Amino acid sequence: MFFHRKLLVLSSICFSLVGCLEVDDNSNQSVAKALNDRNDTFQEQKTPITIFGSVTNAATDNPVTDAIINIKVGTEWREPVIVSGEFSIQDLPVNTDIVLLVQSTDGSFMDRAFYGKTLSVDTGQVASQALGNLKVSEGIEKTYTILNASDSEPFQGLEFSYSVSTSFSDNYDFNAIDSYRSTSIYDSAASLYTITLPKHLNFILVASTDTDGDDIADFTPENNNFSSGNNLQLLASEAIQLDTLYLNSATTYSPVEIRISIINKFGDILENLEIIASDQFKGRLETSFDANTNEYTFNYHALNSVSVLMPGFTSDTGDNYSSGSIELNWATDTELNIYSSGFENNITDNIEVINGIATIVIQPKIISEYNNNRVVSSLIDEFDNSLKQFYQEPVVLSDNSVSLEKTDVFTVIKGNQSTDDLIPNGTTQVGTITLDIPLSTSLSYNDTFLTSTPSQTLTPGSYVYRLNEILDKQTGNNLTYYTNYQFELDKIPDTSTFNIDDIKLDNNNGSTNGSIIVSQNTANETSTIIFNYNQVSLYFPTSIESLDFLELYLVSSINNGIQQINQRTISVIKNNATYADIINLISLATNEQIKSVSNGYYYNNSVNMYTSLSDGLWYRSNTGLYYNDHTSTQENTATFNYIYRISGQQNIHEGTITLQVQ
Repeated sequence: MFFHRKLLVLSSICFSLVGCLEVDDNSNQSVAKALNDRNDTFQEQKTPITIFGSVTNAATDNPVTDAIINIKVGTEWREPVIVSGEFSIQDLPVNTDIVLLVQSTDGSFMDRAFYGKTLSVDTGQVASQALGNLKVSEGIEKTYTILNASDSEPFQGLEFSYSVSTSFSDNYDFNAIDSYRSTSIYDSAASLYTITLPKHLNFILVASTDTDGDDIADFTPENNNFSSGNNLQLLASEAIQLDTLYLNSATTYSPVEIRISIINKFGDILENLEIIASDQFKGRLETSFDANTNEYTFNYHALNSVSVLMPGFTSDTGDNYSSGSIELNWATDTELNIYSSGFENNITDNIEVINGIATIVIQPKIISEYNNNRVVSSLIDEFDNSLKQFYQEPVVLSDNSVSLEKTDVFTVIKGNQSTDDLIPNGTTQVGTITLDIPLSTSLSYNDTFLTSTPSQTLTPGSYVYRLNEILDKQTGNNLTYYTNYQFELDKIPDTSTFNIDDIKLDNNNGSTNGSIIVSQNTANETSTIIFNYNQVSLYFPTSIESLDFLELYLVSSINNGIQQINQRTISVIKNNATYADIINLISLATNEQIKSVSNGYYYNNSVNMYTSLSDGLWYRSNTGLYYNDHTSTQENTATFNYIYRISGQQNIHEGTITLQVQ
């Protein structure tokens, strides 16, 4: 964020030294002259900042007198600075990423990197930034004996690493760019891992449990306290004290053939059924029916879970069977855990894998008219935003079975917009409505799998599927109980080029330059109302979504020709978050009657209705000012320092801009 140090200020207005502006506004001659004078004087000069601090021993807090600081500014390295306790580095650019690599001249302490960013300061001022104590530590060489717990043989293929890099700036995330990690060396002759560790700094020593890069863990530490996700992890105290570590080889899973017998209550095989097997990550698996053994089969070779679905069906004897599902997971290297639902013999148990084969016998459930049908699974498919549902029994659809609505759609309906509505002239309805989205529906897998797909491309917003009438094919009962499924579609960020001149300053008072914006309401009645003195806001186009950061600093303002000092930092985009409000703008006459699209009067902070700006979506930030319009005879302006960067670019844009209140 901007940093403003109380230094001797030569003028009540601070000006940018980068991105100088030509100022032609004759009504603001004093500001124009000052800006142009500064432009001439500092045309090539950049805003400087000095950083200072000290390098200290982490164990004693005593100053270190044998250090060298290598400083990286942006992507360029500068000449190293020799340090004797305290240090001061001058002429650095503001609001710039820097890295301080602190090194020892005699090897008495380990290298350590400090990441951060220089502060933003008022342009033209030479300011300082305190970094505090940069702590460093001596190193100790550490060796580890890593053994297989089963036979005490050396375990090879590990790589231990850690980093003691840190940040000197608040909320600065350096982990993605940290390139100063220390790694271990393996001595195959001695069967030892060696690494140098900092004696007096906190760190975490990690090693991946996947040594061959196949995304499957190859070992687990015998001590579970040393396990963290897919890593072996040692805290600083553990890493320094530990000498020997035992590892268990991870369980390996061989390919297994799943064989499923599906029988009725008499033990007869139910043939010609469609069985759907799918891997959690790999998708659908190929299934087949073995006529020799009367079993449904598929191959399973993964650590992931597998789902097996049996759609409901009608047998040759006329019996109606409900759908069923089976979940399979490895329990041990020789057993699979099975969980099934929807069958007469639901199974929750482990089954043994013998000679690469696991056998399951299930008996489907016959539907009775008293059986309470239910949904086996339901999801919104992110590929096409369709609703997919799997029912236990065959179902029948009606015209009103499924509907899709887009909710909270911002709508403006003006009184003179149509002669076919009930909105009188002179009235505009504003608010949110719900829109019906056309659908196509289909049934598959013996009428047990329902797919509902939008018939048009969906735009960003909130949606809800409503299940109104899904009928049991056998009983005719309604199975849905009016269930709703909601989902959101995020909008694609505006990547158009941002221009600082697109920022506007508006008091939303129904006039601009002292003249009424909309002279007549929708009943053709003349508007004479001007709100004059009103809250002033900054308005930004949606192209700010293409920025990494955007910050403005209110330097000064002029209220009815009188210069004011109103210093304030306005963070618009920072740390991947937008702090400005999204708002809908509508330009209406001030004598237009405003009502909600539903009923009554409409008041909402997400809408401005007396604006001088174009209708549509904008971002808005409060300035804290309450001013009249700027006119040729009455000056109302605000001057801001700004700084921003476009995503994917390295250049930082700085400057000063003076905006007129519209």
